[in-house]
Amino acid sequence: MTGPPKPVRRCAICGATRDIEEHHLGLRNHVPFFTIPLCRPHHQAVTIAIMQAGVDPHYTSDVAERARQARQAALVFLWFLDEQLQPKSTDEL
Repeated sequence: MTGPPKPVRRCAICGATRDIEEHHLGLRNHVPFFTIPLCRPHHQAVTIAIMQAGVDPHYTSDVAERARQARQAALVFLWFLDEQLQPKSTDEL
């Protein structure tokens, strides 16, 4: 007897089903349980955006600082998501 089909994991940005990785929205060392599936290219791009924004991924015992860094990482992700989901303009300036 078989159970229900296993759900297909998809990138939350583009819907791809290959090379899916779990992105830690608040960074692994700050909020390890808060994840979202992303394809490898989107995972790498959002990670770069978070690092370029200066969010510190390293663990700190300061709970308030961990929460601040997690919020910043999540906000960068939301900005990245918004940029990716914007319709691409075909207008030439």
